[in-house]
Amino acid sequence: MNQEQEPQLKILNVTNLIANIMTDFIPMFEEKGLTMRLSPGAIYKGLAEEELLKRVMQNLLKNCLQYSVGEVVVSITKDTDMPVRLPHNHAPGDFICICVQNPIAEDSRLDPYKVFQRFYVERQERNQSTGLGLSIVKLLVEKMQGEVFAIRDENLLHIGFYLRIGF
Repeated sequence: MNQEQEPQLKILNVTNLIANIMTDFIPMFEEKGLTMRLSPGAIYKGLAEEELLKRVMQNLLKNCLQYSVGEVVVSITKDTDMPVRLPHNHAPGDFICICVQNPIAEDSRLDPYKVFQRFYVERQERNQSTGLGLSIVKLLVEKMQGEVFAIRDENLLHIGFYLRIGF
């Protein structure tokens, strides 16, 4: 899909798609001595374009590979079950929330308000990052009519997004 092209949104089994992507990442996580799990829950369907959603999840998991210091937990829930609310006036229950939670270093100066900015990198000297991965996540999620969020709770980072529920 090029920049001008509108995404072809359709109802997808988001839970299965994310589980498959996570499976592809297991060898990379094991190589780094990290673990990840999909938090148990229901099967959720959402309105998305498959290739865009794959790229979003790949970028989020790559981000975890670079910055996580422990177990990564991916959860998929109804928006009404999450403490983060969409900034727009949407009726509760219109969205599902996909959240990637990972522990970060105690000395991390990561600013959750900046993580989606292009070229934002917490510490340039510690990594090879270009700072584009999460800005791409934001762009792709918005193309699918969703919203992104980032929350830092001490040494836990929650990065996620909302997608419209597919009926």
